[in-house]
Amino acid sequence: MRRTIIIALTVLALSVALCAAGTSAVNRAVAGAQELLEAATRAARLGDADAARDAMRRLGDHWERRGKVLELITSHDALFDARGGIEDARACLEQGEGEEFFRAAAGVAIQLERLRLTEAFRWANLY
Repeated sequence: MRRTIIIALTVLALSVALCAAGTSAVNRAVAGAQELLEAATRAARLGDADAARDAMRRLGDHWERRGKVLELITSHDALFDARGGIEDARACLEQGEGEEFFRAAAGVAIQLERLRLTEAFRWANLY
């Protein structure tokens, strides 16, 4: 009986540690993406299209780098939606469609926040 309790507690501790590590990885990726997205929208509002395009390029690169780890942790559909939104916003900037860029950027911001909330640490994520 004692050995069973030790094994159960070990499994629980390992599950909590893995869940916390996953949440931390998602939070870091989303925070970096949100920062770059805000920089892009700020630059676009100020009329600096080059800076906005550069921030969106860095956002795309950031998401690609983090995507490999995130694929192990979270829903592929959520990652695909965020990646698609980023590409949509980049395309709008390239085409000079400011209003559409702001719409797409708002959608990306919502997708990122939804991803962060979905992967937040809670007991339900342990199983």
